[in-house]
Amino acid sequence: MTTSGDNPVKSTKYKLDEDAIFESFSDGGLILRLTDCNLFELNQTSTFILSNTDGNQTVGDVVVKMVHEFEIAENDALKDVLEFYRQMSIEKLLVNSISEGKME
Repeated sequence: MTTSGDNPVKSTKYKLDEDAIFESFSDGGLILRLTDCNLFELNQTSTFILSNTDGNQTVGDVVVKMVHEFEIAENDALKDVLEFYRQMSIEKLLVNSISEGKME
């Protein structure tokens, strides 16, 4: 297994935008974007990823947790995490915790 130091992408840290509220449930979760009141429904995998996206954990940290939680290959977990972050960045729901700027 690689470490987050091996890949700059895996050392990136994200967190939920301050204009969004996240609530998790046993079978998924919801994000409410406060700027326009849009609601986003999350499945269990997405909820797990977002629950571990707190601005302190790196992409690599979240990937390792995914591997252990769902017993999947690291490459599959990385693809899932990056795709989730890509989708959330399109919706302007995540910020890079280093720059505090909105992702583009």
